[in-house]
Amino acid sequence: MGHGVGDFSAWEKNRLGWLAADVRRTDTAGRYEIAASDAPSTMPQALVVPAAAGELWIEQLTSPQVIVRVVRQGRTVLLAADAHRAVVRGLVAVTLVSATELELAWLDKTPPSRPKLVSASSSGGTALLIWRRASDGGSGVRGYRIRVDGRLTRAADGTFAVLHVAPGRHALALTAVDRAGHESAPTLARSGRR
Repeated sequence: MGHGVGDFSAWEKNRLGWLAADVRRTDTAGRYEIAASDAPSTMPQALVVPAAAGELWIEQLTSPQVIVRVVRQGRTVLLAADAHRAVVRGLVAVTLVSATELELAWLDKTPPSRPKLVSASSSGGTALLIWRRASDGGSGVRGYRIRVDGRLTRAADGTFAVLHVAPGRHALALTAVDRAGHESAPTLARSGRR
């Protein structure tokens, strides 16, 4: 299977069907069991993590070496490689904990932009919110939180939400949350009649 950064990447090996096991997908920081991509294994041989720039393909080699690449539009770009800890400044750090375990930590410290409200309407006990996607140049937007009168009532991953609320006027707040857990400033709206 080869050794070194100049070898086929885990993404390329996966596309060629050379990885015996499937890959592990996550967008959450933590520890993950991942076998080396340059030796046969029944364990996952790559960790795939979505980010704003594209999919991060994280692998380790038996040498030892930790490698982080971004895959976007069918192309791979090497972002970081090191014997025990690969760091992509402002984005992610991946540490080799053992021969079969990696630790993923988000380094993204910037919250996403505030989502832009397109429409907020209500009728009876239903409120409809429509918004434009927020942006986040680091870990990327994971989803949105909606609060009614200060209470978290809904999480959404799209650009609209239908809420069931008691008749009357309500304060609505919409925020974006990135994969590193940061929440944007709220976009505020009112529902119902006075």
